[in-house]
Amino acid sequence: MALIILAEDDPEVRLSIKLLVEDSGHECLDFPNGDEALDALRANRDAKLLISDIYMPSSDGRDIVAILRNGPPRFRTMPVILISGVVPEQTMKLHSKDKFYRFLKKPFTGEMLRNAVDSLI
Repeated sequence: MALIILAEDDPEVRLSIKLLVEDSGHECLDFPNGDEALDALRANRDAKLLISDIYMPSSDGRDIVAILRNGPPRFRTMPVILISGVVPEQTMKLHSKDKFYRFLKKPFTGEMLRNAVDSLI
């Protein structure tokens, strides 16, 4: 079981992902924006993975990844799953060489999410 931090501004999508993560045996702390998710990552040293929507008000998924990759050593290799309804080519290029990163295009299946989580933790 791993602690997973989730940032997603859509309440229904956030709840669906949280339930999928918890049904897979993991603990999930969910937040409606990137700022709160970053605070949770800083406060929970045992967090093993971040799942974040790319486009959100305030800090979005791209901002969070930039902060993590340029932050303390424990964040530089934190696994991240970014999710979005659109495929952001620029974001894909930025992270294509990051082995601690996966992208899921919405809508995705529970199996796709579980596979991405399992591949990173």
